[in-house]
Amino acid sequence: MTKLTKFFGFMIIVLLLLNLTMFNEIKSLGNTINNLKSDLYNLDRSINNINNNVRSTLDEFKAEQGWIYSYAITPTGYDSSNDSTSIGIEASFNDLLAGEEIFVLITKATGEEVEKINVTPNVSNLQLNHTINVSVKNDYELVILGESDLSSRSETLEVVYLKSMLSEIFIAHGFSNKVDYTKDGHLETIHLDLSLTPTYMPSEFLQDYFKDVTIAEMKLELYSNDVLIETISILNNPDWTFSTINYTDGTVNNQLDSPIKILSENLKYELMINGSYSFRDSIENTEKIKGAVKMVDSNGNNYTFELWDLVN
Repeated sequence: MTKLTKFFGFMIIVLLLLNLTMFNEIKSLGNTINNLKSDLYNLDRSINNINNNVRSTLDEFKAEQGWIYSYAITPTGYDSSNDSTSIGIEASFNDLLAGEEIFVLITKATGEEVEKINVTPNVSNLQLNHTINVSVKNDYELVILGESDLSSRSETLEVVYLKSMLSEIFIAHGFSNKVDYTKDGHLETIHLDLSLTPTYMPSEFLQDYFKDVTIAEMKLELYSNDVLIETISILNNPDWTFSTINYTDGTVNNQLDSPIKILSENLKYELMINGSYSFRDSIENTEKIKGAVKMVDSNGNNYTFELWDLVN
């Protein structure tokens, strides 16, 4: 064996040892990085827990130091004879002054005062329990006032959304799962998946308000570059199929030939709508196709649910 062969053999052994050492160091470095990532993740969780605990402690401190310790606002039921609902107001006070009278101030979200009600007779042992009746055609801000000969104080509770809630009962989503093109590359047919998802969980108020209300009409408006090109009736259209998905756990509930027409029942489900549309006119594939689902209920109320771009 020549010296040169021995030298190359020695160098190969050295290189193998170096590679093995580097491999072990890289592996060790990788483990260190993973450990650091784990430590950072745990640190982030700890910081979030501390923030939540501090926030909770501050909220409790503010509640204990404030005038009103806690409150609850609950719309219950619906009276169709005067288009109103009852709102239960419960509040716990930290203290009440001698001779202090308690009022509930009802103001429309627009700033217009509706009513100032003396609820002192409904306060007992630092607890307020009172029910007000208001029209569902507005949103309201509720304020509790305390007035005595020596001082006055107030605390805003929250805005009660009635009008807004009733007009935004669903969120609409839509996209084209398939697009067919003409030989010259223009849009020919789009196959659409639409969904209407309840914005709010069913409540006593919503269930009561919509219990006798049905879907009278449902249409899909299509726009090309913001210009209306077609209005499609989809309620009883054989080209469009409907299905419902259980709203609470996401499992498929049942297949329908048409939507559940009673709105109070629709609030329990996500309504899926599938169909296709073939363009009458030549549409460039660069044009943006948008949509809107428009619905009319049996009381003549109109609902519009804007969709994202269906075809970009």
